[in-house]
Amino acid sequence: MKILCIYFSFILFLVGNSLHPPTANALNLGFLKGNKWIQTGTGAVNIDNVNIIQHKVKYTVTYPEDKNEDYFKEYHGKITESDIEQHSAWFNPKIVDSKSFYKLQIEAYLMLDLFHLTLFKSEKFIKKPIINPPEEINTKSNGFVMGLDDKDIVNLVEQKDYIAIQKGLKDALGFYNQITNN
Repeated sequence: MKILCIYFSFILFLVGNSLHPPTANALNLGFLKGNKWIQTGTGAVNIDNVNIIQHKVKYTVTYPEDKNEDYFKEYHGKITESDIEQHSAWFNPKIVDSKSFYKLQIEAYLMLDLFHLTLFKSEKFIKKPIINPPEEINTKSNGFVMGLDDKDIVNLVEQKDYIAIQKGLKDALGFYNQITNN
């Protein structure tokens, strides 16, 4: 009878723990297989269990000189040391202030197998053009405005944003190099 009570208590313990599994802090998971953990917004990823780690950048750069069909186009690539200067230059206030309109945004992220982990994402920067009269509806400016979402509000790039973007991209690349030991 005593063995039956112990067995029954053990079963209740297992059922209770399966219904309410213990939570673990991502910083205290070193007792599990592997020691390379990345804390995410919703949990943690064990890098030792990831097969493919890719560093990526996704950006939208729309300027008046672009073709209308390229307005709001999303581009993808890798983030490298040489690309950081090129990518961040698009956000330089000395360059964009001279444009009649623009829409800019950039995101640096990692792909951990199929998991997308955002490392840096800039604000969405928008400068709207002066609207031409309705009879000139086919102009580039009007085409740009008509392509904006209702939620898109004017947000001009400032020097502090330019500096933050450079830092965010460099930090993202540094993080990638740190976890891949490059």
